[in-house]
Amino acid sequence: MAVVKLQRQIRLLTGLFGRLGHDMTNLPTMFAESVCRSFGLGQPTDGSQIGSGANVVWRLVTSTGDYVVKELPAQGLRALTEAAAFEYAVWMAHILPMPEPRPDRDGALVSVLPGSRGRTTAVRVHRHVTGQPVGKDQMFATKAGHAVAAIQNFGAIRVHNRHTKQLWSGTDRGLLDRFRQRWPDLDISRAEHVLGEAERIIQTGGPQALVFSHADHKPENCLADGNVLLTLDWDEAGVCQPRPEAVESALRWSWTACGEPDPLVFASFVDGYRAAGRPFQAVREADWAKWTAGLASWFGFKARCSLGEWPEVAADPWAEALSALQALEGLDTTLRRIPEWTATVNAAIR
Repeated sequence: MAVVKLQRQIRLLTGLFGRLGHDMTNLPTMFAESVCRSFGLGQPTDGSQIGSGANVVWRLVTSTGDYVVKELPAQGLRALTEAAAFEYAVWMAHILPMPEPRPDRDGALVSVLPGSRGRTTAVRVHRHVTGQPVGKDQMFATKAGHAVAAIQNFGAIRVHNRHTKQLWSGTDRGLLDRFRQRWPDLDISRAEHVLGEAERIIQTGGPQALVFSHADHKPENCLADGNVLLTLDWDEAGVCQPRPEAVESALRWSWTACGEPDPLVFASFVDGYRAAGRPFQAVREADWAKWTAGLASWFGFKARCSLGEWPEVAADPWAEALSALQALEGLDTTLRRIPEWTATVNAAIR
């Protein structure tokens, strides 16, 4: 009978906390309680891991409400704190629909805590919002263009004494050597050429006026509440050049399953961007700088994950290596087709 009673207790506790981890005794439950104490969220009652991105994200239900908790690398605390402060300012100014950022008990938007995987982590909390994945159609692309422009307009006056975000740190030849040694069966013989061409494009653009902006506006970082577009995931926010950001975002909103932009959806993004008062002329090669840098950075990130050099991401090394190769091949294709795609989207922009 004692065993049966114990089994019932375990099932009860697992029902309350099990989706945060395997049982009440492991780190996720302790992490949930730590987050609740730090952010004044009451008592945890239920939760589950959500998403499959580079950072660990939890939905956490407590006695005071429903929240989303994100764990991020603690070594990027300064940039993350600036991004969170900008996000909070946008939310307070009611610039666009978005989840409410939740400060901790000390008023900080980022709290450094022992993470769910046993390492120190930077933690952010937001009110949970209800929404659906956003389709890549002309209506939402127009709303996205308007949102990016509204953020840039707000951020144009907030760039003083701020560090400009580096698009990409450049080719890491040591990383390429380590990757080849660890994964000799994966062909990255074109890596130096491809990454060198990426560097050329990134360096092509001249000086521009800077803005503080979201810097990562794409369908994966938004939700749809009916016809309302909710903008999430502000962790990459920082000082950037507005034009490459707008082009990268337009590409992400118009990118198709065939691996190329839909010119009509791209043009719809531009229409929304212009409607919010931001100018947008014909796309040039230099405007691909942020898109190109994103692909190059993703290759480096995945390559490091495959080598175990990014311990915050617990993933299968072989799968990460394949993702790195895929990113490199995608970058190679992009660089070869930039002239064609540039002409296609320019023909659609009125």
